[in-house]
Amino acid sequence: LTHNISSSDENSLLTMTRGTFEVAISDVKSVDLTKNVDLTIPGSACLSIVSGTANVSNFDREKQLKLSGHISISGGTLKVGRNESNHNSILYAADGLPSITITGGRLVVNGQISRETNQTTGSLVWNQTGGDVEVRGKDRNNSPEFAARGAFEILNEGEFHMSGGTITVKNGFGGDTYGDIYLCPKVGDCSGGTIIADCPNASLKLKTNIYLHDVEVKNLSALVAYNDVNFNKLTINNTGVYSAQGNQLTFREAFVN
Repeated sequence: LTHNISSSDENSLLTMTRGTFEVAISDVKSVDLTKNVDLTIPGSACLSIVSGTANVSNFDREKQLKLSGHISISGGTLKVGRNESNHNSILYAADGLPSITITGGRLVVNGQISRETNQTTGSLVWNQTGGDVEVRGKDRNNSPEFAARGAFEILNEGEFHMSGGTITVKNGFGGDTYGDIYLCPKVGDCSGGTIIADCPNASLKLKTNIYLHDVEVKNLSALVAYNDVNFNKLTINNTGVYSAQGNQLTFREAFVN
């Protein structure tokens, strides 16, 4: 099903059960898929963004995108939460292998991409060859249950494949167990792309068991490592800080400061 209309419905335009729902509208237009309700993508369904902007959970800070199935972004923008102060997140299910594939376009998440807050199980398959991802980590300091998860986390039976594009993580407040960037998947392959820490006047906690191709720490931001990290390239901008905390730091190509 290809969608090229807009909606003024107060709650939800879209309920997914199976199949692929494709958003392919003009790049200057947007559509609200949900406003004051959760959007649930079951295991047999896929949300595909080709062009234009699709908004999820626009106005209620408690509403989320709950993922058991698949998200594909090849162009356009998927925004989870329109109000930047709200904590609207992508929460992936405790069972199965939900997936997110990004080849182009943008994914903007006000809250985090993580497991559900009442589960320690849960795995995500992440495939990125292009496009830009922004995880804002909003309002985690006021939500202890969300701070107990990474702002961007892939673990358990999950997979992380990145060969292009960017992932920018903002705002810290993660706990000591999972931190803010937690990349400890069963399978990890990071051969390209850039992971960016952009948290002015604060720090992000990094935990990973995989090689990271390119990491950048923005001005006034701090990235704190909680274990040994193997980089291809680490760039620290003028007033940025990388704290190894006594852990080993390995470079394959370059350290830029």
